[in-house]
Amino acid sequence: MNKKLVLVFGATGETGVHIVDYLSKYLDPNIFETIAIGRRATNYFTKRGIKYFRCDIEKPNSFDVLPKENVFAVVHLAAILPARMEGYHPVQYVDSIIQGTLNVLEYSKKVGADKILYTKSISDYHGYLKEGMNFFPPDMPPKFDYCTDHSIYGISKIAACEIIESYHQQYGIKSFIFRLPNIYLYAPKKTYFLDGKEKTIAYRFVIERAIKGEPIEIWGDPKKGNDLVYVKDLAQIIYKAVI
Repeated sequence: MNKKLVLVFGATGETGVHIVDYLSKYLDPNIFETIAIGRRATNYFTKRGIKYFRCDIEKPNSFDVLPKENVFAVVHLAAILPARMEGYHPVQYVDSIIQGTLNVLEYSKKVGADKILYTKSISDYHGYLKEGMNFFPPDMPPKFDYCTDHSIYGISKIAACEIIESYHQQYGIKSFIFRLPNIYLYAPKKTYFLDGKEKTIAYRFVIERAIKGEPIEIWGDPKKGNDLVYVKDLAQIIYKAVI
């Protein structure tokens, strides 16, 4: 019996590598095979017995190296992120998120993929955060802050989701969309970019001070919450959506 292929785009990203590891560990190896796909050169996956393909989702011809048959699920995590963008280059969001997603969908349609799983940002709910809401129904209309470094990123994500819905309705590709806040995970890099400038990741700063027994200061409103999702919880949700 041919195995059902589960392709993870963006596998070399900080979230993607955790998702690939989880799926390859918990999906039934008699039924499924997890395949990692990324833009970078790496031997991380092949050393662990996981097939790896290099593919730049912005380039349609780059998909030619990917499997043509038995593709069951496409987990689409690939994108340029504000947290990894030095300076501000909004065209990169349009190219990687909108054009890239369209290319992934065209590939999924051609190979007959059953479903696509996609992650989006909570930035389209930013306006509701200012209103003090603490529960967000999934069908609320977008409400952006149009003047941040995340604005074009969030708008591009919404556009990508609408394109995914179009392919769902036209071609029957099942779709699962996950709206995510910041993802709590380990990564070697301790910094990120905010408004194009490099900053220390807040929870890494707090953890390191706690390890050293140093005081931890809270500035601003100490009762204000910050929504984080643990990467293995996300991986479990994606796993359940795949099967």
